[in-house]
Amino acid sequence: MGLLLNGYDNRWSMDAINRSLDTENGVPASFINLMNDEINHWKHFGANYNIRHNFTEDNFISFDLDYLYYTDDNPTNYFNSIFDENMNFVDEELSRSGKYTPIKTWVAKFDYGTKLNEKSKLEIGLKGTKSNFENDVSVEDFNGLNWVLDPSLTNKSNLDEKIFAAYSALDYSINEKWSAKFGLRYEYTNTQLDTETQGKVVDRQYGELFPSIFFNRIINDDLNMNLSYSRRITIPTFNDVAPFVIFVDPKTFLSGNANLQPSISNSYKYDINYKSYILSFQYTHEDSSISQFQERIDEANDRLILEASNLDYTKSFAITLGFPVKISNWWRMQNNFNFINQKITAFYYDDPVELSIGNFTANTTQSFKFSDSFSGEITAFYTSESLFGTAKYDEVYRVNLGFQKKLSDKWGSLRFSVNDIFDSFEFRGGTDLPDQNFKTDQLWDFSARTFTLTYTRNFGNNKLKSARDRETGAEEERRRVN
Repeated sequence: MGLLLNGYDNRWSMDAINRSLDTENGVPASFINLMNDEINHWKHFGANYNIRHNFTEDNFISFDLDYLYYTDDNPTNYFNSIFDENMNFVDEELSRSGKYTPIKTWVAKFDYGTKLNEKSKLEIGLKGTKSNFENDVSVEDFNGLNWVLDPSLTNKSNLDEKIFAAYSALDYSINEKWSAKFGLRYEYTNTQLDTETQGKVVDRQYGELFPSIFFNRIINDDLNMNLSYSRRITIPTFNDVAPFVIFVDPKTFLSGNANLQPSISNSYKYDINYKSYILSFQYTHEDSSISQFQERIDEANDRLILEASNLDYTKSFAITLGFPVKISNWWRMQNNFNFINQKITAFYYDDPVELSIGNFTANTTQSFKFSDSFSGEITAFYTSESLFGTAKYDEVYRVNLGFQKKLSDKWGSLRFSVNDIFDSFEFRGGTDLPDQNFKTDQLWDFSARTFTLTYTRNFGNNKLKSARDRETGAEEERRRVN
């Protein structure tokens, strides 16, 4: 039996300057400087109760009950300075937005596992989830005397969602060389979302089966192969379906999408593992795939909106190669290379759009052990030109560096790190749809060079037995918020 309690209080603030340029036939027509200050204050409390009984070493029952509570308070102020084509001051505007979202989730989960015979083990389970949130979003403009609500961007919404799942997994040892695992999950979802302005905008009920099959072949002590198929569902995060408004300029903003649908994927994978070397091939077909920051024009209000949207489908074929290299006793590296050929189909309003690209990604970690107490690490990441839904972005890279000094068993350790050494991790690109007469250019810089100094020390009696390491029944639900 066990009880886990957790929580946090995170307050993030930002001051930023956005600069935008309006052109007519390629000639600058006006400039806008938008200064904003934003606060994003998240609070969380979570509790898990677990009881487990082992009848034998291979026979158990387990029950988890979880409660998750989150609140997000996100006020933002905007100050716009408007200039003409010659950079002469024209006007200034004040506006502000607010978002307050409490999220509550209950999760109950029951699992039973048993060893059927010497060759097979069976696990079955049931899980029920009930979630709801109240999302209050407002946008106001200052008219010189008073703050005036913008009704097109102000709304309150309520989500009520229930998910029930039944699942099973069978591990079967065919012989000394072959083993298999068969899984089957049934999931039923009932989602209702109401808004003050539109009434019921989501009324969705569906039930789906999700099978999975996994085969493993041991060739010798150093070489084995895996072959698998799985069908999975990706449910939109609460952050995406709880509408929000973040202005980039007075006519461009990021928003949530209450009408976002789940995506369902079918994936086939083959792995070859030789010692610590890995070669993998994977093909995935995902219907209604979810893509962030997709652009659309709100013609009624003359605005550009970036929001999470469902594509029609995404097809991808990936090859992954991973291998370690030992340069010396003090220098080791892990390298991972990935090539993905991706094709997406979507709709820009009613017009079909098809795009495809080949993307190459490389990761390397260089580990250095200078002494028993002093070590270092360099990590580097690179990705070539890639698709982001219907948008295409240029290549990007990032390099991180860290050093760690173990002071002693009693005094802990000290770590110094630099993330994004060259301040290079930024996304430059946009959407180019000639047939739809739609083109944008964007630059997104979500990170900056960051220096971190961390001291770590463990307290208490190191000889005491540690608590059993376990997951709660609400790990999937946590990922929908964070």
